[in-house]
Amino acid sequence: MTAETFRAKKLGEPLAQYLHDMADLFGADRDQRRQLAEAAAMSYPERSAKDRASARMMAHRIGQQLETGIRAVVAEAQARGEAVAEFNDAGAVVVKGRDGLHSLIAASPPALTEPEANTAIAYRALVECCGYADVGSQLGRMTGQPGAQRTSTGSLHLARLSSVYAGYQLAEAERAVGPDLLPVLRAVAGEGRTIRSLS
Repeated sequence: MTAETFRAKKLGEPLAQYLHDMADLFGADRDQRRQLAEAAAMSYPERSAKDRASARMMAHRIGQQLETGIRAVVAEAQARGEAVAEFNDAGAVVVKGRDGLHSLIAASPPALTEPEANTAIAYRALVECCGYADVGSQLGRMTGQPGAQRTSTGSLHLARLSSVYAGYQLAEAERAVGPDLLPVLRAVAGEGRTIRSLS
């Protein structure tokens, strides 16, 4: 989560709507996202007071679950010696250098040239399309490519075909890199690990 992607809850904004909007950044799983979507729909002012109260209760419960998960991630990062810094006055924190590829791209000056960064982002997209890793980094939002909704049988078949084709492209890219650099490519561009974590 970065300053470019995180936003604070707006005054008067229902908690369910806020958590639904920020679900990917807070690491919500599929079931939590489904519940947050339901709660967000029930939190509109035109819904009954009972619906809005149910939405608040659902959002509060899921918010506690997400907060527990975030605290566990921060504790794990600190135990590994990663730098954790305050993000804002509300108590939010940021784990510096959590996504190795993003860190290389965001470095000043950038550690990768623009063509190298674009290639690495494309590799990350192939890895995620194949289902090998769900990195959940900010890179998807940096490229402006929203996730595809898979709701029909036809779109499921198309998704499977896309995954097979992505697997072929991924294998070709890894062959081009060669065996010496392949572990670094997979760890940093594919899994989002930092270079420091590899040493």
